[in-house]
Amino acid sequence: MEADPPFETATHLVGHCLREIESALRKVLLGLASTQSPPPEKGGERHEREIRFILRILDVPEADPVTHLWLRLVQQQEQYGLHIWAHRHHLAEPRPLDDEFLRQWQDMHTLFDRLVDVLEAHYLFAHQLIDLRVLDETVPPAVRVNFLRESIPQNDVSLRYFFSGIGQRQAAEWLIPLRDAGYFRHPPAPVLDARTQATYLPRWPASQYLVQIAKLAPQQVCEVILDIPPSENVHVYADCLDAACQMPAAIAQQLVPRAINWMDLSYQWLLPEKAGALITHLALGGESDAAHQLFAAFLDRFPHLRSTYDPWNYARILRQALPVLLTSAGLRALVLLAESLGECLSSDESDVAIAYRYSSSWRPKIETNGEEQMEEIGGIGHLLISLLRQAAELAIRQGLAPIQEVLSPLQTHPSFVFSRLVLYLLSLFPEQAREAVTSALTNRQLFANAEVRREYVLLLQAAFGNLAPADQETILSWIEDGPGDLAEQRAAYERYNREPFTDEMAIRYRQQWQRDWYARFSPVLPTALQQRYAALLESCGPAELPETSYPRFIIGSWVASSPKSVEELATMGVRELVAFLKTWRSEQPEDPLRSSPSVPGLLEALKNATSAAPCAFLATADNFAPCRRTPSWRS
Repeated sequence: MEADPPFETATHLVGHCLREIESALRKVLLGLASTQSPPPEKGGERHEREIRFILRILDVPEADPVTHLWLRLVQQQEQYGLHIWAHRHHLAEPRPLDDEFLRQWQDMHTLFDRLVDVLEAHYLFAHQLIDLRVLDETVPPAVRVNFLRESIPQNDVSLRYFFSGIGQRQAAEWLIPLRDAGYFRHPPAPVLDARTQATYLPRWPASQYLVQIAKLAPQQVCEVILDIPPSENVHVYADCLDAACQMPAAIAQQLVPRAINWMDLSYQWLLPEKAGALITHLALGGESDAAHQLFAAFLDRFPHLRSTYDPWNYARILRQALPVLLTSAGLRALVLLAESLGECLSSDESDVAIAYRYSSSWRPKIETNGEEQMEEIGGIGHLLISLLRQAAELAIRQGLAPIQEVLSPLQTHPSFVFSRLVLYLLSLFPEQAREAVTSALTNRQLFANAEVRREYVLLLQAAFGNLAPADQETILSWIEDGPGDLAEQRAAYERYNREPFTDEMAIRYRQQWQRDWYARFSPVLPTALQQRYAALLESCGPAELPETSYPRFIIGSWVASSPKSVEELATMGVRELVAFLKTWRSEQPEDPLRSSPSVPGLLEALKNATSAAPCAFLATADNFAPCRRTPSWRS
């Protein structure tokens, strides 16, 4: 109407639209009036008789302008009939967009406004029609669907009332007629509020109905869901997942590829929880392949989660689903976790990659110890370690496979974190793998490796007493021989302290090293060595165990400690962390070989905190520029 230049056929296009709108309003109002009185019989002058019937039943007086405007459409058709404007006269030129048509246009506006007012005054009439005509079980479903489509307003209120009614009745017989009528082809799109710029995600009554009848017609519901067009409305897919959990697992597994795609929606809402419930449902129903596929999709998406809540939520869902999946899929689930952990431990030689492979700095404990918070800080690495440990423990405790078969997928990976996992698991079940325990404890490389020290000691405490005397003697002889890294210790000390490492210090270092190893035996230290241990305690002071005193980091072979742990540094606010780095000063210890918080130790802790959560530090990197001007850091 306002196009410039105007369309040549504007009057005919608008005339067609006006005709369709009048017909639709009349159809709806006729249904409304028919709740009060039987509608007029079919026959001649039907259009006028329907208008008069509607006006009479709805108490619209003869003097009302709407009566005159509406009736003249049929009483004065040659001048005002909408078909005159909709169609050309034979092959004549299109009717012009003149003052006469503009007056007709304004009159139709007035008519429609008044009819809508009448409709709004009887807003809930559609509920009565649904009860009387649509839900009438004496009428064939196809007839009722046709009446629903043509005589009931297709708005959210009416359709919600209808779908709620058939859903509560669990009327599965409606499914196919509604599908054929297209009621599952138009999921509501997200609605943007222009004023607040907020997005509203409307619920879809049709998908809620699918949930209510999924148990009664699972295959048909599954097929309907597969035919639903793509949507950005997460509520639609949340309902679809709820419906899948009501179906037999053999049918629900058909929806797994779709469920994986739905997890890519920018707004997730409760989708992860419902997908997690589907994993459990599939696993319990014997569909281990589908459950395994959906579980793997969760792992793939974890590193890409954006909000602070999502990683914690995904981790919780995966931990809950894992036991059932393990029982269903067996060691496949454990192999998946091991491969995923191996892939996330990069093999390149960058500083971040090397720090990440040395897992004892960013994951000091393999076992549960506030791991939920660690997963938020460290991401996928922490999560996979926790899940892999959980899966292996469950597999061994439940007897799903011999312990060597459980440990085998872990032993094929070279990274230290896998060695730590194997040692930890052996410390929990030493009686089930005596040969593996003996092999691990008498491995000189494991004994000397600070990266696996904590788990080696746990195994030592759990199994030393059950070793053969010759194997016990092997370990004790290593301690008696003293540290094999004295040259490295000397070089590291002189490099970081800038003073000589004397012979007296070497003797004292050997005594402290032996004291610490005897302390690691705890209650299983042989009686013959307890007096020797007591003498070392008296001369060297209490034991210092880097693997149990956090935070401490091995630099070369010299032990440096940090005043703040990796977790503390990673969770400090930017201003708080910058202020701490600018003001903290190290102090000289009374014993030069006794570790105390130092700049190298703090640097190592800060490096590991940034490697565990690089994105968080990268976003605020500019704030740390003032620290470069701090004397203690320049040195």
